Amino acid sequence: EGGRQTLRMDEVARQVSVLTKGLKNYRDRRVIVEVDRGEDLEVVANPTEMKQVLLNLTVNALEAVPPGRGEVRIDARRVGEFVELRVADNGKGMSAETLEHVFEPFFTAKRGAGEPGTGLGLSITHAIVENHGGGITAASDGPGRGSRFVVRLPAASSVKPQLAGNSSVKQG
Repeated sequence: EGGRQTLRMDEVARQVSVLTKGLKNYRDRRVIVEVDRGEDLEVVANPTEMKQVLLNLTVNALEAVPPGRGEVRIDARRVGEFVELRVADNGKGMSAETLEHVFEPFFTAKRGAGEPGTGLGLSITHAIVENHGGGITAASDGPGRGSRFVVRLPAASSVKPQLAGNSSVKQG
């Protein structure tokens, strides 16, 4: 299944947070990771793809927040049989029309002050998450009011029993 293994999404969030601290364009903005270390946040996923998902969402958020007072919060929690990872910012926000198209390939709304992107980051992110049996949603209270992206992935504990049930080992 494409290099999938059990990994903790809080660890992925911390790794991405460290990576973004090295991006000189965003040194005047904060990335805050808020996760309860005791919570079961394991998923079965490709580690490189999960880092790409979180890095795409975090860099998009950093581009949308104002220099000096920009803030991106990453949190993760267990919700039933899923692990939810949320990336929220206090940036430019999105209109209802932008939200309708945000995951479409080649759609881009210049949220930041830099060059507009290719419009592929969120569509690739969406495809990766869906390929892992999850979903992603985008929300905003409107222009100037920040944005939130929530990634939901099946928890490892809900996936592993299914994998064991598909075993071709004969009992008896």
